[in-house]
Amino acid sequence: MKKDYSTLVTGIVLTVTVLTSTYAVAESDPLSFEVGLGANNSIAGVTVNYEVADSVEVFAGGGIGYVAGVKYYVTNNVRLTINHGTNSLLIGSGSIASKRFEGTNIGVGYASDRDGGWVIDLMYIDASKAKDYFAKNPNIYTLNDGKVKLSFGYRW
Repeated sequence: MKKDYSTLVTGIVLTVTVLTSTYAVAESDPLSFEVGLGANNSIAGVTVNYEVADSVEVFAGGGIGYVAGVKYYVTNNVRLTINHGTNSLLIGSGSIASKRFEGTNIGVGYASDRDGGWVIDLMYIDASKAKDYFAKNPNIYTLNDGKVKLSFGYRW
């Protein structure tokens, strides 16, 4: 049986709509939002960024899992990221439920504009917990192996 993520996607869209309609983000506002896929967005989800200094943001978010971390902007577009959160998902076969795993991730990314636009990050993820679990259950789950993953989304 395949998982139906339509409820999750609908919830994310409604949450983003409510947040953006009730909170106008001005150019000098320290808050920004990001929706996307990958380790920076808890596999698939929304993050809220808070600018604590000119070059530093802290962020937290949720979706399929959770994520929290720090972004350091080397330039206005290039950033270094470290976070901890959901970064691996083992897909179960048949009636077996999927399993989420957390780890620490570091990466380098590019934001087309810090005030809004497309973002992409190349992330080195710690998926050791997922790999260990998969090694014990190889016929039940599917593992997309690899330590370096893309994370991308849109920020406003």
